[in-house]
Amino acid sequence: MSIKQIYNYFELLVAEEIQYRVKEEYPNATADFLTDVACVVPNRLPARYIRHKADMVFYMTQDELAHSNKIVSDAVSDAFDFVASTTAVPKKPKEPGDQK
Repeated sequence: MSIKQIYNYFELLVAEEIQYRVKEEYPNATADFLTDVACVVPNRLPARYIRHKADMVFYMTQDELAHSNKIVSDAVSDAFDFVASTTAVPKKPKEPGDQK
């Protein structure tokens, strides 16, 4: 057995959400800022260790998948707000019609 075969299911979702938020809300974020955000987020989520992404997706209902996406989105938002409150990285102002 290799521990390298096991990872937290939420890691990929968190990375994707952070990338989205950078483009949409924090275009001036530094690498240090993003690293801090990436460290805060997992502490706000449950652990879901798996070997293959298909393991998790196959056994989850649509409601569970939607819930997973929601808690990741909320945790990333909270982490960005938390880290931004301690640094000088400004959030991009919302424009009319923004969905997220």
